[in-house]
Amino acid sequence: MESRQLPPMTIPVGNGSLVVTSEAFLNGYQAGHLAYMADGLVTVFSDTRLTTLIVEKLERMEHSDAYNTGFVVGWITTLVNKGTKGREGELA
Repeated sequence: MESRQLPPMTIPVGNGSLVVTSEAFLNGYQAGHLAYMADGLVTVFSDTRLTTLIVEKLERMEHSDAYNTGFVVGWITTLVNKGTKGREGELA
């Protein structure tokens, strides 16, 4: 699946920024952000759960590599920026 090229735009990633030119990457980034906001805020994640999430997302074939990578970057960026509201005993 070809990704439409966008004019270069800068999105915030932690204390830095990332120049994005791929519509698929941007769509994945936004989807990752929304997924974290919907489900991730209330859970404290373990390294195992985080590894599983990344590997499962990157292995999915229904979206392009750019989309899947954008999803992971968006999800992790939102984790870093928003944190979690779960209790430490509640590992996922």
